[in-house]
Amino acid sequence: MNASRVLAVARRIIQGFRRDERTLGLIFVVPIVITALLGWMIRDQKDVTVGAIIVNGAGAPGQRLVDALITATIGAPDGIEVVAWTDTEASAIQSLRDDNGDIAIVLPSSLIADVTSEQRPVLKVITRGTDPAEDAAAFGALQSLVVTLSSEVSSLTGGGVTTPRIEHETIFLEAGADELDVLAPVFLAYFAYFFVFMLTGI
Repeated sequence: MNASRVLAVARRIIQGFRRDERTLGLIFVVPIVITALLGWMIRDQKDVTVGAIIVNGAGAPGQRLVDALITATIGAPDGIEVVAWTDTEASAIQSLRDDNGDIAIVLPSSLIADVTSEQRPVLKVITRGTDPAEDAAAFGALQSLVVTLSSEVSSLTGGGVTTPRIEHETIFLEAGADELDVLAPVFLAYFAYFFVFMLTGI
């Protein structure tokens, strides 16, 4: 390979870049702007109150629990507040889709029977699943609500305090998704955009 020929080709490409301001902008300015926007999006984590939607599948006894949870979370003393309650899981999921809440807690129909028979009840917790960091914050705030629920169930059944087992479900991504799963399509589009314009500029 002739070194002088390679240098000549490289010089011609560099001169072409210098004359084409649009290509220079696409190669250098656009990636910086996109990176800045991604950084702002990732770092813009706001401390907000978690809005909980209670699904009462336990009938009349469950309504007493719902009322107790509403009363205990007025003003969001622990960062979580019951914003609505419903009798159907489908209605709660639709509310999450409409951004009318952050987390849905389903009281199972067997809640009282499980506690009475000294079995750990299962609480289904539903989140949108679009932001793992948001879901983690919601689960952190959920602990105080679970404590209140356990105490109320114990008072209702006259038995000991039983901590329920949490079963996490999501509407969109999988429950075990992390930030990489959310941002991977963005980064793929970013690098595809960058390299396509770099190659077309050459």
